[in-house]
Amino acid sequence: MKYLVIFIAIITLSCKGHKKTAVNQTNTETVSEELNLILSDNYGGTELQEIQLIRTGSELKLFFIEINKTRKPGIAVPKIDFSKEMVVIYCSGKTMNSDIPGLYMVSESDDKLTLGIKKQNTISDTTSTAILKPFGLYTMSLTDKEVILEKFK
Repeated sequence: MKYLVIFIAIITLSCKGHKKTAVNQTNTETVSEELNLILSDNYGGTELQEIQLIRTGSELKLFFIEINKTRKPGIAVPKIDFSKEMVVIYCSGKTMNSDIPGLYMVSESDDKLTLGIKKQNTISDTTSTAILKPFGLYTMSLTDKEVILEKFK
């Protein structure tokens, strides 16, 4: 019985140690302009290719009201700390390709931040005739710089 109590105490203490380490690692903030993909989907984007910058919770809710009009149940609005971060939404426009292109940081100057589109190696599925409107929702550090989407070359 004595060994069982010691064994349970060791297991309990070791589990809490892992939790503390995981919490400390996730609370470490980076002050980079890196984009973090939060959510992506093949339905809910716009007809044409565009980028949207969202700096308030009410703007984000309006975006989700729009994409959730045809969903039951709808996609939950992600929790974003708008005092530190902003949201970048990339809509690639109408397509039959099911891959959602990603965004990456191309360059940064004093007043401008340029984003590029990651090219995907895609194999077109000719059997699918569904028209998709994919979007990707990214977070990045809050900035007042002009954000520009680089055109395909």
